[in-house]
Formats: sequence, C-alpha cells, structure tokens
Amino acid sequence: MTIKISDKHLERISLHSKECYPAEACGILIGTLAGDTRTVTEVWPARNELSSESSYEIRPETLLHAFTYAEQNGLEVVGFYHSHPFWSADASEIDKSRANYPGLSYLIHSIPKKEVKSFVYDGSQLIHEPVVTIIE
Repeated sequence: MTIKISDKHLERISLHSKECYPAEACGILIGTLAGDTRTVTEVWPARNELSSESSYEIRPETLLHAFTYAEQNGLEVVGFYHSHPFWSADASEIDKSRANYPGLSYLIHSIPKKEVKSFVYDGSQLIHEPVVTIIE
C-alpha cells in the first residue's frame, strides 16, 4: 500500500500539529482508493478529545460525519493523521494498540523531527507504507 498526499495537505497537517502543541493533533484523511494506492484529497482536522501529549481520540460523531460525507461524495475515508509533539514519526505502542480500522492509513507527523511516516493497519498490526508527496 502507498499513500499519496499533496504538499499543501502536509502543510495543513503540520500547521494543525503546531496549533495543538503540546497535545497531539489529529484528523481524518478523505480521498480515493485505486488498487493499492490511497490518494488524499481532503484533510479534516479534528479535536483531540483526550488533550493528551501521547494519545488521541476523535469524537464518534465526527467520524460518522466524515464517513457519511465521503460516501455521499463518491470518496472514502482513507485514513487518519496525528502528531507526535516530542518524538519521531514512528508508530508508538499506544498507536499500535489503538489502531482499529483495517485497511486504512495512519499518518504520523513528528514536530521535532519535521518528518511524516504512514502505516496501514492490517487488522492486527501497523505496517509501514510509502508516503508519496504530490507538489501542487
């Protein structure tokens, strides 16, 4: 699996991450799926209900709205993003234990390292996937 995302969407995620610091930022990635490639067309920043530096939770109502919107517009929720305020963009043990949407991407933005990594949840673990940046 591969996730494609524009530099503008990555910049939005970076900005949201800085706005939420020192808590983790989080949001929803909406787009298209073609074969093994997810392409992000919309980034939906969300509120971290936990206001935590090491974990995040998106309100169920926000998730329902995103899934409904995507379905009504011929799109899909292709994944989620969150920030790591103090460490690398590698998936933490908390990230691994809280992943619960098989087949979707979990993109992580590291504020201190200024890096982005993505992982796809296969139903039992998070597996690293390439991030392709589209320049707009």
